[in-house]
Amino acid sequence: MDAPPDVKAYDSAMSDVIEQWSGLSDQLGGDVKIMAGKVNGVFNSLRTFLWTAASQPEPSADDVQKMVSPVVDLLTDITSFKDSKRNVPQFNHLCAVAEGIQAVGWVLVKKTPAPFVKEMLDSSMFFINRILKEFKDGDQKNVEWARQWKTILETMQTFVRQTHTTGLVWNSAPGCSPPASANAPATTEGRGGSGGPPPPPPPPPPSLLADANPHAAADSTKASRDALFAELNKGEAVTAGLRKVTADMQTHKNPALRESSRVTAEAVSHPAKSPAAASPAVRRDPLIELKDGKQWNVEYLIGNRNAVVNVTDKKQTVYIFKCEDSVIVIKGKANSITLDSCRKTSVVFDALVAQCETINCQRIELQSLGEMPTLSIQKTDGCQVYLSEASKNAEVVTSKSSEMNLLIPKADGEFVDIALIVDVQVEYPVPEQFKTTFDGAKLVTCVSDIA
Repeated sequence: MDAPPDVKAYDSAMSDVIEQWSGLSDQLGGDVKIMAGKVNGVFNSLRTFLWTAASQPEPSADDVQKMVSPVVDLLTDITSFKDSKRNVPQFNHLCAVAEGIQAVGWVLVKKTPAPFVKEMLDSSMFFINRILKEFKDGDQKNVEWARQWKTILETMQTFVRQTHTTGLVWNSAPGCSPPASANAPATTEGRGGSGGPPPPPPPPPPSLLADANPHAAADSTKASRDALFAELNKGEAVTAGLRKVTADMQTHKNPALRESSRVTAEAVSHPAKSPAAASPAVRRDPLIELKDGKQWNVEYLIGNRNAVVNVTDKKQTVYIFKCEDSVIVIKGKANSITLDSCRKTSVVFDALVAQCETINCQRIELQSLGEMPTLSIQKTDGCQVYLSEASKNAEVVTSKSSEMNLLIPKADGEFVDIALIVDVQVEYPVPEQFKTTFDGAKLVTCVSDIA
């Protein structure tokens, strides 16, 4: 059976670029090769979904979620794989893929899905640029691999904009259901051993409340219904069995009974429902260690207000991951500092050769006591940055972040004590909202006055 036009357009646009990227992934090997297999599984599953959508009218939202669940499961697997490889040399490669592959979610975006793909491309570019910088003078296969991944996402955006301009097109080829072989890869076979989407889960067990003998249940229900109609057919005799209510049984005539029947507010309050049993979150052991003499890993600190990292070589980097309600002091000049998925964490450092960056963080504080050429704030909500005299001219790059403030020292202020910082600094909020207009020749973007 011929594929619908939409699927043919997908194959024409995506097959070659995915095949080239998969070949480069094979050459790099390791975790990148494994990840490439998982990515091919996503694209194959997406192709099957597009074919199914082309063959039928749009179903309900719940049914759409069920149809797309194989893709969602594969995306979850990719994210889990990336998270389990944080200390590997190819971590930036895995992050670039894990961020960008979310672009396949365009199928659930109404009206204008192409900008969603562009948004995921922008997220992936954060790590693509890291790879380009890291291997600028190194193995050029990594550079080519990163650029090819960018090409895949750009190609997908073009395909979506041209073929599904206002959202996923349903029923474009009525009755053209995908054959069983549609799960076979239309692009390159997954090099990392990934196949098609996982098999559907087993059917749920029958309800524990279901009667083991449906015929017996039906007979019991019929007997109860017959007894009810027999009582109603008695007419006035149906009240013969009622007992007379005397004065001492009436609350408006018996004060004692009225007092005893008073219900307190506590009694009518709804009892708290016991939460459903949930598997407890896995608690990781806190870690502060120097790996291979190059990178300090500070992980899973909770409530630690006295953590100290002693950097002895300015080539060393510091990676802080999933710390909460902690204060981390970094002594010595480091190459760079990265905060990833931290919450309510403060970091104080002496100086940096390159940059300090935050990603996926909430309510954090940074304090530079010396040089810091660049500050990068990505996907962070709530970031307070105290700059020193030496770092007040730092370049600040922000993306998808909110509630960012820079505190600049006054001309006569010095960092005498952390507790006195507020008294010697001026606070400047970082803009979050921008306005873009077309002046007839180009786009002009400026900070919005509304923000």
